Amino acid sequence: MPAQPPPADPTVLAAELRTLRALAGVDAAPAEEDLLRAAAGILPLLPAAAAPEARAWDLEPAVYFDPSLPFADAPATPWPQPPAADARAGAAPLPGLAAGTGDLRADLAAAAAGADPRDTAAAYRARIEARNAALNAFLTVCPPEHAQALPRPAQVPAPLLGACIAVKDIIETDGLRTTGGSAQREGHVPSRDAGCWARLRAAGALCLGKTNTHEFAAGTTNENERFGPARNPHDPARITGGSSGGSAAAVAAGLASAALGSDTGGSIRIPAACCGVVGLKPTYGRVSRTGVFALSWSLDHVGPLAGTVRDAALLFSAMAGPEPGDPSTLRRPAPPAAPGLGLPRADGLRGVRIGVPWSWLEEAGPAAAATGGVPTAPVVRAAFLHALEACRALGAAVVPVDLGSADFATAVNRLIALPESAAWHAPHLRSTPERYGRQVRGRLLAGIYVSAEAYLQAQRLRGLLGRLYAAVLSGPRGVHLVATPTLPTTPPLIGAPAAEGLALLRFCAPFNVVGWPALSLPCGRTPEGLPVGLQLAAAPFAEGELLAAAATLEEFLAQRR
Repeated sequence: MPAQPPPADPTVLAAELRTLRALAGVDAAPAEEDLLRAAAGILPLLPAAAAPEARAWDLEPAVYFDPSLPFADAPATPWPQPPAADARAGAAPLPGLAAGTGDLRADLAAAAAGADPRDTAAAYRARIEARNAALNAFLTVCPPEHAQALPRPAQVPAPLLGACIAVKDIIETDGLRTTGGSAQREGHVPSRDAGCWARLRAAGALCLGKTNTHEFAAGTTNENERFGPARNPHDPARITGGSSGGSAAAVAAGLASAALGSDTGGSIRIPAACCGVVGLKPTYGRVSRTGVFALSWSLDHVGPLAGTVRDAALLFSAMAGPEPGDPSTLRRPAPPAAPGLGLPRADGLRGVRIGVPWSWLEEAGPAAAATGGVPTAPVVRAAFLHALEACRALGAAVVPVDLGSADFATAVNRLIALPESAAWHAPHLRSTPERYGRQVRGRLLAGIYVSAEAYLQAQRLRGLLGRLYAAVLSGPRGVHLVATPTLPTTPPLIGAPAAEGLALLRFCAPFNVVGWPALSLPCGRTPEGLPVGLQLAAAPFAEGELLAAAATLEEFLAQRR
């Protein structure tokens, strides 16, 4: 008989239930005992975890999503093509890296010049040893004997030889502890590599260790109840953002060349913005999720965090592509080739149309409970306007677009994510509930409360949102990019009210719902030195164009500092 768990966090439980009331018409907030009673009738019907190594963590994904369907009858507006001879193809390293930030291209160049990648990894381990106690970015540091490149014939290229990568601790790594940031999996040592990491490792990358995450990726702040919060390198009293906060902190502090994260409602882009690095959420289905602990089958994405757009592009190019173990990646277009990917456009942004959903910055509608009702901060708005002026200076047209309510789209995200997460965790929520933190158990309980009707209605609304968003990118007046602030606020303090953490979802979660690629890059700083992020989103499978536009803006902003 499992021990009686301590009560779930009532604040988190209430916040998630407000989301359900806002969208699903739930009239009353049930007490936790009511949820447990409801769960008691559901959980026995689901398979239990018979042993610690049971494959219950590898449940076949139950739901897939095709983000390209809304464009079947109205393709996205073609991108303007830069001059054929791009003088930048052999350009020197671009400016833009903040002092101390991880520099993937520098590490690749060192390996190409003859440096031993194991020596590079040893230098990073020394930095981790010196700084990790203050930042708590890594939960497990890879021992030297584990940081070995895969053997390869001399003629097989290794495009990432010299890359020293930090891997989020929900992504399995053969022989290296993978906890999910939870006591549920604290002793788990997988015997395989996740599909995304296997591709990077085959390309020559080394793993430095496993990074801190909100427990099972189920939160936006990275305040981990079992292992402690990850801390922001720009102000350790503030959050890194989550759930890939340890990965973002590692890159921002120069503790890794680059990092891997996952994104269900913003968990790559939120910490990228909080920590002042670049984070790319690819198109849904672009990157394999085999060997990655699920949060929400139809919303989860895996992607890179890096010091520059070019570095993020290098990782993306190596990890993207079909994976037999993940059916959602099959029959997808091949990713863009690595040469030239992520380099600035030769003609700036001339001919590019950028749409701004201005109403998102003023949200106060009935669905505002989904994001805590926190308004967009003036300092964020000012940095966003500065970035738009830079886009205009590069030749882009900036036009208003209507994408409906961001808070409504975020509520749809939560109404899909909560029950999918509860279903994935059900066997262990049934057998060992006491091993979940109070926050995460509150979210799982809220997910069990979602009815089948409400979940299916949310999936129908997802289709409607997909068509609404696709219309903005289609036709003669369609835009090529959508731009928003990445976050409505600056990074909150650790321990801030739950509403501030929910607010971080507002601009990010809608693009998980529709499955578009979206990227966060630094666009300014507050007077206190905290970073502010700009989010750019594009049509499904347009990562090449998105990365080129982002790199163009990144270079321009760096030159104007």
